[in-house]
Amino acid sequence: MAEKYSSLIPTLLIATVIMSRLISTVGYKLRDDPEAIRLASTDYGHILSENPAAVLYPSSINDISSLIKPWLAMGVVVEMSSLRNHRGQHGSGIQVLSSTNINDVTFHYADVGGEQLWVDVLHATLKHGLSPVVVDDYLYLTVGGTLSNAGISGQTFRFGPQISNVYEMDVVTGEGDFVTCSPNKNAELFYAVLGGFRSVWDYIQSQNCPRASTKKGQVGANALQ
Repeated sequence: MAEKYSSLIPTLLIATVIMSRLISTVGYKLRDDPEAIRLASTDYGHILSENPAAVLYPSSINDISSLIKPWLAMGVVVEMSSLRNHRGQHGSGIQVLSSTNINDVTFHYADVGGEQLWVDVLHATLKHGLSPVVVDDYLYLTVGGTLSNAGISGQTFRFGPQISNVYEMDVVTGEGDFVTCSPNKNAELFYAVLGGFRSVWDYIQSQNCPRASTKKGQVGANALQ
């Protein structure tokens, strides 16, 4: 028994040195705290469960490369985990990578008229390799209409409803005033309009909503991914 454990010591020492070097390279992006391990240990359906040694939250391709190369020399499997939707079957000791921080989409948005149908918004954004963060399951509804009713869809579990993914709106109020509002500007009107069943406004001229994975486009004010 003693021989069994003593044979593991060199490997553990090498792993510790590599881990320390990686932490100095990628910093806070490589996490081995209990919360990070817990979140990465199972898939979304909780069908498969396995604790990784550490979790990398990369912000560039170089971060991933810096992690993979040292471990390959030791024969340790490095596995990509895409938003916890899939888990491999390589056994314990796997490093799990989360690539949600690559190509930060914070500044991707679509500027969309309230009268536009979601299907048209989707088609326009797909031309740029993007899509709205939260799209209605039924696409033949207007942007303004769904934002007045929260906007719930299959992606809400991850990104929240559509009304939680609006940056800014131009609103024509019941008094005929054209007002630009956001969480930081005319916030009371902003939150009254979103999910307000059109009780305080006549028409949304445009919404700034985030979108996913492209540069800023001409269609923009809904969050994109």
